[in-house]
Amino acid sequence: MSDGYDLDAHLDTLAAEGLLKQGKLSPARIASLFPEAEVDAALSFVPFEVADGKLPWSDAQDAVIRQHYGHSSPQEIVDRVNAVLHRELGTTQYSRNFNSIAARIHTLDLVAWAGNEDEIHLKAAGRLVGLSFELLHAADKGELPTRKEGRYRFVKKVDLANWYVRYRERQFAQSELLDALEDVELVTKREAMEITGLGETHITRYLQSHVITAWQLPTLTGPIEKGEWLVSRQSAEGLQEVRQSGKLKEFLRQFPEYQKIQSQNAKEVLRLRRQNRLGQRDPLAKPGSRLLPGCFTIKQLANHLATSTQILYDWIKKGMLSAKVATIHGRSCYGIPPDEAHRFAEWFRQNSGGGGPGKHIYREIEAAGLLHYPALAQRWGLTVEQAASFARKNRIPHGSWGQIAVFDPQVIADFEAMKRYDRVAYKKAAEAGLWLIKDIKERWGKSEGNVRAILERHHVPFVWLDRFKAYRPADIEAFRQNPALYPTSYQQKIKNESDTLWFIKDLAERWKMHRGTARAKARRNNIRSVRIGGLLAFYPADIEAFEQTAATRPHSWRHRQASEQGLWLTADLARRWQMHPASVRALVASHGIPVIRFGRLFAFHPAEIEAFERTLANSGKRRSFSAYDASRL
Repeated sequence: MSDGYDLDAHLDTLAAEGLLKQGKLSPARIASLFPEAEVDAALSFVPFEVADGKLPWSDAQDAVIRQHYGHSSPQEIVDRVNAVLHRELGTTQYSRNFNSIAARIHTLDLVAWAGNEDEIHLKAAGRLVGLSFELLHAADKGELPTRKEGRYRFVKKVDLANWYVRYRERQFAQSELLDALEDVELVTKREAMEITGLGETHITRYLQSHVITAWQLPTLTGPIEKGEWLVSRQSAEGLQEVRQSGKLKEFLRQFPEYQKIQSQNAKEVLRLRRQNRLGQRDPLAKPGSRLLPGCFTIKQLANHLATSTQILYDWIKKGMLSAKVATIHGRSCYGIPPDEAHRFAEWFRQNSGGGGPGKHIYREIEAAGLLHYPALAQRWGLTVEQAASFARKNRIPHGSWGQIAVFDPQVIADFEAMKRYDRVAYKKAAEAGLWLIKDIKERWGKSEGNVRAILERHHVPFVWLDRFKAYRPADIEAFRQNPALYPTSYQQKIKNESDTLWFIKDLAERWKMHRGTARAKARRNNIRSVRIGGLLAFYPADIEAFEQTAATRPHSWRHRQASEQGLWLTADLARRWQMHPASVRALVASHGIPVIRFGRLFAFHPAEIEAFERTLANSGKRRSFSAYDASRL
């Protein structure tokens, strides 16, 4: 030591001596943690007794195994462990062999992180980069090559570095794109489908060919083309107006990429039809089962009979259709012999008229005084498919006769009477120059429920016509051109408060961080937010309340319990005395200061700590702690 008294060096010495006496760390490890410590030579190792010829394991021996396993030869590890063992015992009478060390390796479960210098265990790699879930997902999808050894997986450090660089590049690209689109009113792909009234297939083609202005976020892992679509609301609404005007074909001719996609799709449909895979029935000319050669698959027979595979499985269970079964990995696969397939097909056509259940079942339904879909189709002048769709759309109550839907004639009569009543209401509305929900639905290309919800949410004026809501065409056109004229109650409230709200940009400037980080922080802490267009906004009072609670909030319920009782934790003393927490624990242990345990946490009474500080200050051997008052806690 120097001539002047060094408190930090003395505290390091106390901590080192305490750890050496406990025997939990090797002397080399303690020397690296406390380089200024002056330790008595008698404490250079922790002696222990050999009981019943069994050599106990020490932390120093385990540290040697952890340090050299996977990087040194087995004999080198044995020699190094025995060197530590002889130093601890003070004699060379006892030694360990390789079998003993091998058993210890399995006890410590070192195989999980062992590898060569070029590899690292997958879980350790996840902890290293802080992306455990993303790394595991990339390994499962084959994006990150791994090597399996037993039940553990290892990844090359070069591959890990390359994957991490790609991940950060995509993350940066996401942030740049979101920042560039901050002032654009965006909707998701699903919301764009509701605006335009298109299905997912059509709107995907429009997005890919730039018919609708959209941007695709790059994925952080996996194929980059699978990213989420961000669609411009203005562009989606513009396409819907073009559709309503009847000029969609002329509009799409301006986009050669869309025409190219449509041409490719038409060629693919033609190819599938030529292969009898689309729109044509299988002629049962060639058995197609790979697991049961010479047999037809259930799908082949169902396609030939124009029925579902589930109906054939039901016939197999009833014993009407014989099938061979092959079990592959616990899964039963069925095959139909050619003779049985042709026999059943002939029987099926004779009893069902070319598809569906047998005619005798329809006769049983008619004998019971009930109606089925063919009867409804004949009654309404529709096809069977149209009758079934109409019944489902209007949610007509029905029962089941096996797998066939049946209807009560009285229910059908009541439904028809109601429809006649509806037609009278439609006629009255047309005479009065009003529009009903059905009329607006046809003009907007949306469902009745969607139209009704939009009009009710925006409080568009209406009048009652019998039991229907009727709207003036002028009000509907005005709302369609400018929805802001009829704001919802929620939108009106936001509009009145928008001048006092804070946006993501304001939070990023306030917290001095990136906008994406500010957005993630607000979402992670469940701070209340509102949307104004495509922007996220927050109430200043909520942000200020979060900042106040975040500054004083304990890390866990144990911290909170200790703070409620007015106790000081090890971290508080480390800040108070400006030293490492390990030095604090060594100091209080060497002076016998009473400790209160909260799980793994050490807590102390403030009176005990202050008395200890006064004792040190009055002893004249150590510097006073008066400079570190309670304001540092």
